[in-house]
Amino acid sequence: MQQMPSAEGNGVIWKATRRLTDVFILIAGIGLFLMMIHVVIDVIARALFRVALPGTIEVVSSYYMVMAVFLPLAMVQRRHAHIMVSLFTEWMSPRAVHRLDTIVRVIFALAAIGFVIVTGGVAIEKTEIEEKIVTPDGFVLIWLSRWLLPISASALAIVLLCQAAGLAGPRGGQGDPENHNDESGA
Repeated sequence: MQQMPSAEGNGVIWKATRRLTDVFILIAGIGLFLMMIHVVIDVIARALFRVALPGTIEVVSSYYMVMAVFLPLAMVQRRHAHIMVSLFTEWMSPRAVHRLDTIVRVIFALAAIGFVIVTGGVAIEKTEIEEKIVTPDGFVLIWLSRWLLPISASALAIVLLCQAAGLAGPRGGQGDPENHNDESGA
């Protein structure tokens, strides 16, 4: 009996990408949990002891929020969970929609690669100068958080290219092109 490919694909690249996006989601979740704990402790310290935790705003905005926003991007794309507007594609055939989706994925992957190049250059520059934010109590190193952007965008580009190349299963993870509109909401 022949086994049907899964909706996500069976390729080595796709499996590695799936694991990578799972790790990114785990890290983003840990970041959100730490942010919650950090902010709650800061609020309690302010309310009870009239003392603020040093660097709370800087750590929240430079690390936790960056993790929460950028690390999940590849997972969102992998699950086809981005917002899709079908106003202009409703009249198209399923095959035409699939072709358009593939072209859009390639363009989006190229944009992600451009984002990697730009943010990677900034990350290198900020690492060389050991970027930090000065606070009343000292400083917070933030150059490390600069690397989250090119790393996240790299994973996004890999997912997009896998989907465009069809490595994400039949029809780039979109299932049967005849049922495209039913499956993805496009």
